[in-house]
Amino acid sequence: MQGAPEPDLQAGRSVLLLYSYDPSFPTSPKVLEGLRSVLDSPALRIDQEFIDARHLIAPADRARYLEWIRFKLSRRAHYDAVVVADDAAFELATGHRELFPDTPTVFIGVNNVAAARERSGMKDVTGIVEHVSIVETVQMARALQPDLRRLVVVTDPSPGGQGDLATLRASRDRLGGLEVEVLDLTHQTWDALRTRLAGLGRGDAVLLLAAYLDKTGQPMHFTESLALMRDASPVPIYHLWEHGIGQGLVGGFVMSHRAHAAEAGRRILRIWRGTPAERLPVMLKSPNLPMVDEAVARRFRLPLSKLPEGTEIINRHVGLVERYPLQSAGIAAVILLLLSLLGIIARKDRERLHLLHASQQSEAMVRTLLDATPDVIFFKSTEGRYIACNSACADVLGQSREAIIGRSDAELFPAPVAAEIARRDAEAMHTEASIRFRERIARPGGGETLFETIKAPVRNAAGHPIGLVGVARDITADEDRMQRLQLAAEVIENTAEGIIVTDPDGRIERVNPAFSRITGYEPEEVIGQRPSILSSGRHDASFYQAMWHALQAQGVWQGEIWNRRRNGETYPEWLNISSVTDTEGRLTHYVGIFTDISLIKAHEAQLQHMAHHDALTNLPNRSLLEDRINVAVRRAQREHHQLGVVFIDLDNFKDVNDAYGHPVGDAVLKGVANRIGEALRDGDTVARLGGDEFVVLIEPLESMEMAEMLAHRIIAALAAPLPVGEAEFYVGASIGISIYPRDGVTSGSLIRNADTAMYRAKSQGRNAIAIYSTEQTDHARHRTLLENALRRALAQGTIEVAYQPQFAGAGRQLTGVEALARWTDPELGSIPPAEFIPLAESNGLIIQLGEQILRRACEQTVAWRNAGLTPPRVAINVSGRQLRRTDFVSSLRDIIEDTRCRPEWLEIEVTESDMLAAADSSVATLQAVRDLGIAIALDDFGTGYSSLSYLKRLPVTTIKIDRSFVDGLPDDANDRAIVEAILALGRSLRLAVLAEGVESAAQSECLAALGCECMQGYLYGRPVPPGDMARFMSAGSTTPT
Repeated sequence: MQGAPEPDLQAGRSVLLLYSYDPSFPTSPKVLEGLRSVLDSPALRIDQEFIDARHLIAPADRARYLEWIRFKLSRRAHYDAVVVADDAAFELATGHRELFPDTPTVFIGVNNVAAARERSGMKDVTGIVEHVSIVETVQMARALQPDLRRLVVVTDPSPGGQGDLATLRASRDRLGGLEVEVLDLTHQTWDALRTRLAGLGRGDAVLLLAAYLDKTGQPMHFTESLALMRDASPVPIYHLWEHGIGQGLVGGFVMSHRAHAAEAGRRILRIWRGTPAERLPVMLKSPNLPMVDEAVARRFRLPLSKLPEGTEIINRHVGLVERYPLQSAGIAAVILLLLSLLGIIARKDRERLHLLHASQQSEAMVRTLLDATPDVIFFKSTEGRYIACNSACADVLGQSREAIIGRSDAELFPAPVAAEIARRDAEAMHTEASIRFRERIARPGGGETLFETIKAPVRNAAGHPIGLVGVARDITADEDRMQRLQLAAEVIENTAEGIIVTDPDGRIERVNPAFSRITGYEPEEVIGQRPSILSSGRHDASFYQAMWHALQAQGVWQGEIWNRRRNGETYPEWLNISSVTDTEGRLTHYVGIFTDISLIKAHEAQLQHMAHHDALTNLPNRSLLEDRINVAVRRAQREHHQLGVVFIDLDNFKDVNDAYGHPVGDAVLKGVANRIGEALRDGDTVARLGGDEFVVLIEPLESMEMAEMLAHRIIAALAAPLPVGEAEFYVGASIGISIYPRDGVTSGSLIRNADTAMYRAKSQGRNAIAIYSTEQTDHARHRTLLENALRRALAQGTIEVAYQPQFAGAGRQLTGVEALARWTDPELGSIPPAEFIPLAESNGLIIQLGEQILRRACEQTVAWRNAGLTPPRVAINVSGRQLRRTDFVSSLRDIIEDTRCRPEWLEIEVTESDMLAAADSSVATLQAVRDLGIAIALDDFGTGYSSLSYLKRLPVTTIKIDRSFVDGLPDDANDRAIVEAILALGRSLRLAVLAEGVESAAQSECLAALGCECMQGYLYGRPVPPGDMARFMSAGSTTPT
């Protein structure tokens, strides 16, 4: 009983064929053909997708394609099977299984054997590895070329090409010591590949792995790259795949994509019959077979007898006897008859021998004559085959005369070149006379030669064309010379430099457009004139004599010269003159090339001015000031008079910058510079050293009184308000004076000592004047030493923070602690805050110091809280310069967030005078601080000049009675009245009031009697380290130990 027929497994099913490359790739049609040979049902649909991996090499491009195919698949019905061809498609399908869930996937043509082994057993995946027979193909090449010494391997950046290259390198020890040279298009261009292949010779062979893309990204179709290599290579080219065999490749142990695809189809049918894909073992070795193109093998004279048994030979040469056996027998009979006739003909030939001898002599003479000419000469038949040529022709074609005769242009040149030659030949054959044209012919060693060619038909006595004669002359060198001359003419016409050409007598023969643009003279105005027409009159005769002497001795002169334009304006130019001689060394011309350097000179002058002047105020800078002082010192030494150096530093100018920004500060500095200049005598110099520092040189100085009078004039000039926009600013100055020769004899010492005196003046208050004395130098040195030590301490973080308690009531309840900076230097010892705080204020270090203390206090507060202590509010002093910084609030907020300190644990102390320095901005800043939840105390209250209305605007929570009012208690009636007034004001404004500097019981009792509950001072506790304060808080003591 027969079984039931197998149902049509293919009907209604669909298969996706995913290629790694593109439709034009040579294997693409073979894959589809092989798959269709098995999956042949008309009811089965095969969709095709192409990754185009030859061009999508970058990871970003691959990622974009992945998203594209994911998008397309999401809009299609589920496929019953997927076939992936080559490595890129294999990696996509097996690396992203979510694209084909539960879909059988069969891969073919995969070069990456390791990856294929790794995927073996993967669910729903099976396939065939593209095992290339490199070793077997090399063995075939060595059999066909016994003298083979070097194998030149061609590959490209494609995954397949690189995978096959890796396979070859892994097999090098099986190549019998053969030298291997790799031409990788990953690092080469198509032109470089062509040039290298053309240089190969005896003992070489080429193995083609892949050639689709070069290092510049320039793609080529397989047929194009094959034609390039076939035409360039003088040695056999072997291949590992069947495509290309029959198109100029010798062959090899080749792999068939058609066969692989057919096997993939058979595996799909087995899967559809019920066998899981993963149970079909991956085929790791391709059934590759030897294949050779006999026509190519014969061209390279390769012995086909050495081929392995079973080699498939295409383009086989079949002899006439084999092809036509009956006809061959008849021909043999005819040959016998002809042999008998030869005897008769031989007798006739002897009669013509002497004619032949004479003809040969004539031919030898003609050949000698043709070979003696350097022009290319050739003759062709009407069929286009070469009948004769001279040695020059053979040299150009890079072949012997014997190899050329009988061959056509199609056999000697690439197809496009051969087609163009045929077109010219046809044109010549149809003319009555001759044609003349230019053509470029590739040289055998690389490069091209330009020929001027004449072609004409050769006719017999009846006037019928019997062939073609051609004569070609190499005009490459002539063309190069013409191009160089044309380029030189274009350069002369278009260069920005002026050019003038004269004859040996100095008469102008030619000028270029730039000459006219620079000088204003048109060519017709100067041709025939001498260059002296441009003379400015600024150089004497000796200048020109030296110029012409150098020209005669050295043939060249260059230098700076002043000439005159047509409009009479003189200008500087850089001129280069050269003499020109002919081949025999005779002078023929002079050529002058010049550049107008007026702008360069102006720029140099501007740079010189900028190098010696302040960019903001245009006053002399330190460099120019020092130069003027040194010149003045030398003059004073000769004339025996004094000099005065006045050093001016503006008071509180940094506050203007901090509060209003640098643009306003710059405007103030310009106004100050103008007012100082107006206060000086005509011969005096004012310079800006930088920042808010100015220096005045008084020359001559009749007396010390004159220097002081001038200093007072400067202070008076600055006393009036400086308007900037709608605002007005009051700027004071501290002035120091040094005198030559008493206080120094160099610019450095005079400026330095005046600076020292200025610091002395600044310590005396605003608008002060000080005259230098030697004692000030000691003070300045100590100040410098202290400032350097403070900078180191801030950089190293060695400034400590001590904490002084604040109490309320008779029971001395702890209500707060104040964080205070303390500094002990390893060399200078303990430095009191009264010394280093003003120093930090004056040099700007107070910003860094204040931020460090603020951060340390926040960190300590958090540490106490984490240790279980509950300290009251911690008060931290903030300087006016900190307060006026536009980023103060954001910086404060960052510190609080960084240290995890809560705002309500903190109190900011600001002095009354600091807030008055920039009232409006201070109010806004303090309000922002208060909005954060931080309390605000007004320190040193009563020492400033604030009004009650202004105080009412401030968002303060506490006012502190300054210690200067506490010191006089209880005896000083005025201090007692002031304290009573402050306490009454605090009660009226509902502000807490704290008295500081309480050092005696009498002061404490007086304050308590007046109604002041909160106090701070040495009576209650000195500032102590954090550890002592912690022990005090944990013990509940009334005073820290």
